[in-house]
Amino acid sequence: MMSVNLPGDHWRKRHDYVKLWLFQLMKRAGLDCQCELYDQFSRFITTTAATEGEETQQEKYNAQTRKVKQGAVPDLGAKGNFAKQLPGVGDNGFLAEVKTINGGQQYNETIAIKDKNKRCVAVANRAKKIQKEYVKKLRNIDQKYNTKSAVTAKPAIAAKPMVPETTDELGRKVAAVPAVAEVPAVIAAPSYCTKACESHLESFGKILGLVFGTYGEWSRDVNLLMDLCIGQIAERDWVIEGYQCPADFKSVLTSVLKSDLGLISLRLVANLIHSRMRSIGCDMNKTKKIENNLLRSFEKIGVHRSEQLTINRNNEEVNTFRNNHFHLGSR
Repeated sequence: MMSVNLPGDHWRKRHDYVKLWLFQLMKRAGLDCQCELYDQFSRFITTTAATEGEETQQEKYNAQTRKVKQGAVPDLGAKGNFAKQLPGVGDNGFLAEVKTINGGQQYNETIAIKDKNKRCVAVANRAKKIQKEYVKKLRNIDQKYNTKSAVTAKPAIAAKPMVPETTDELGRKVAAVPAVAEVPAVIAAPSYCTKACESHLESFGKILGLVFGTYGEWSRDVNLLMDLCIGQIAERDWVIEGYQCPADFKSVLTSVLKSDLGLISLRLVANLIHSRMRSIGCDMNKTKKIENNLLRSFEKIGVHRSEQLTINRNNEEVNTFRNNHFHLGSR
């Protein structure tokens, strides 16, 4: 029930809740952080390079959806000295991707027999794939947009002076020949990829895989990020909170926050199952058909309103609430 594709956007609700919880923790720790890092890789996509064929790079880029134009949008990111304390972090800080496992093959078919009884194997396996997925995605973008075409060798053309207009023996005029400028030789060059997007990804080091499982477990990177944030909060606020030393405050925060996150993770799974119970026994084809009919009705309403606004403008009538939202009738 958790892993089947059903209408309602239930997976994203669970994903966004834990993502925002971690983001609030990073803000409380004083990290220079950001949620949903848009334009992180799109600025490295070249749209002016010459391409073979009728379509230019700019035309190819404009035809893509907004999500594809971004290249990749990490869920979380941070920079600064605090962020660099995590292992494997690059010079520009770190990027993090939040993933949730909703039962299914992640717990059954993808786990080796020898690891069936080990804890957190499913989330660890999913976290290992995140870096490879980012590299593959950005490498494909570099090959598509950041690859310069091969250059064919061409010989140099010598300059020729202008030949003025003359007259032949029979008195006929011979047209003037314009001067020809010197054209330098073109050296052959193979096609090559600049790898701009992939290089920018490497500047962040390893992507943090923040994976949450079905049974309240999470990946190792979640612990690393939480320990970093808890340590910063304890060092800064232990006096204000009335503790004897930072270590005491850190131990209390670790116990409270990780218990809270575990409870939230399990509650979100329960909400996911509960919200999908209404889909038991329903006809998925019928549900999809009803959804498509509603979308078509909405589009017809939009077209109808546009036509009414056009009629109003052509007749030079005042745009009132009645004209914009109801059928035009006799007055």
